Amino acid sequence: MRRSFLLLLLIATSLLATFATAGNYSKIANDGSLLPLTATMGSSPKDWACSQDLDTGLIWEVKTDDGGLRDQDHTYTWYNPDSSTSNGNVGFQNGGNCSDSDCDSYAYVQAVNATGLCGANDWYLPTSNELRGVVYCSNGAPTPLPEWGGCKTVYDNYSGTYTAPTIDTDLFPLTLPTSYWTSKTDFADFSEAWYVDFDYHFYGSAPGSKGYSHIVTQFSSPA
Repeated sequence: MRRSFLLLLLIATSLLATFATAGNYSKIANDGSLLPLTATMGSSPKDWACSQDLDTGLIWEVKTDDGGLRDQDHTYTWYNPDSSTSNGNVGFQNGGNCSDSDCDSYAYVQAVNATGLCGANDWYLPTSNELRGVVYCSNGAPTPLPEWGGCKTVYDNYSGTYTAPTIDTDLFPLTLPTSYWTSKTDFADFSEAWYVDFDYHFYGSAPGSKGYSHIVTQFSSPA
């Protein structure tokens, strides 16, 4: 079973009021500057690379489709070498399929930090609640949903009439309808880590098998 994770960034909310937003999000450039909604993705300093949730102040990476470090199709095993923060479960090192880094969640975070994506170098794997906070159910199911709930619920009579991936695809156009790792292990079974599934928004835990990734950081101001 394939699993993955999201990348986000915290930035001063007082700096955002004068910039255009889509829904509750704005766009951030590779160099950390704020962008108009017309900005497009790319590798240049002023190209769009991250999306900020204005409700939380968190800024998330936007996946790419260029075969590089942040490509949408790369998979990673869950790995945290610091046993003091992983409840003794360090996971599995370098067991995914990727390029430009070892293919585990820890190595991916370190590699993105080395690039200074969106002007930051303190990216991290998000918590369960942070990752669940970007879920969007097109059928009107409220989010965040209960831990074991999903968009395919009583809100659409279990018919599955919702759009996947369950995220705002205008701001996260390359996020896949699959599972993404969080930073938390399961207190009921420390050998497993929590994930959020963007197929129908299921929240669960699994052993550190292959999965996708997005990551998160804190940042005081844009470049």
